[in-house]
Amino acid sequence: MRSQNAVRIVSTCSLLLVLIGQVFAGPYADFAKRLRVEKAGANTAWMDAYRSTLSDVDLKAQIDVYLNAERSSRAEEFEQLRSVAESLAAVEEISPAADAAKKVEQIKSSPIYRDAGSAEGSSWLGKAMDRLKFKPPDAPKVNPKLAGLDVAGTVVIWLAWILLGAAVVVFLLFAARHIRWKAGLRKKATALLDDGEPDRTVDEWLLLADEQAAQGKFREAVRSLYLACLMRFDDAGVARFERSQTNWEHLGRIMASATRPPTLDFTAATQRFDRVWYGHQVEGMRDVEEMRAAYISITASVREVRAA
Repeated sequence: MRSQNAVRIVSTCSLLLVLIGQVFAGPYADFAKRLRVEKAGANTAWMDAYRSTLSDVDLKAQIDVYLNAERSSRAEEFEQLRSVAESLAAVEEISPAADAAKKVEQIKSSPIYRDAGSAEGSSWLGKAMDRLKFKPPDAPKVNPKLAGLDVAGTVVIWLAWILLGAAVVVFLLFAARHIRWKAGLRKKATALLDDGEPDRTVDEWLLLADEQAAQGKFREAVRSLYLACLMRFDDAGVARFERSQTNWEHLGRIMASATRPPTLDFTAATQRFDRVWYGHQVEGMRDVEEMRAAYISITASVREVRAA
């Protein structure tokens, strides 16, 4: 029971402090607070409601001056009105109202000081808490003239994000295509023969080259003649043909072979094959004739070595 009385006494004192604060907050403080949140040129109809509660003659006169002021000087008159109101509010805060003591006595004689039971205490305590609840400020008013600018800004931001997303997608597609292209080049460079392509003899490669040249397939004819050269090196014991190796790997083994004819250089033929087959720089029948001449030179060179 004592704890309940203590709680009731503490709650009563808190409410008393709030009510006393309201007593000392007179009309000038309220009017000055309202002016602080208003701007010059705003709706001034609310000032008529305050005029009846304000007792200062000079302040009422200043309100009339502001309301009747021309548009060009209204901002200046508004600042003067707010200055006068804030000055009176400051005096009001340090000079309690004349009937403040009477109002305090009325508060103290209120029924809340009488112990009317826990139900009554709960009722006034709930009302006190309701008065102390925080009320959020009103939402700021949007200027209709600026609403179009906000919409335009939002549209520009969305367009920027869309363009950025499209650029990222294009970049990813380009990167994927480039990676596939590079992978294709590596695959082509790993072997001279395609997967599943049969091995052929020298004569078979030469016959295939003639057929391809007759059909206008000069690039394919150059490849067949180059493979005939490699098979000729294999038959002569200079370097074994490895279908999984590149043209440059074959060239390295041929040039390093101890059985290679000293005067034979297969570099120029390998460069022509690389330019035509991998670089797609085809000059037509001239490429075929140059590669055929290389084959004839290789055949003559290995025969001389065997005869010696």
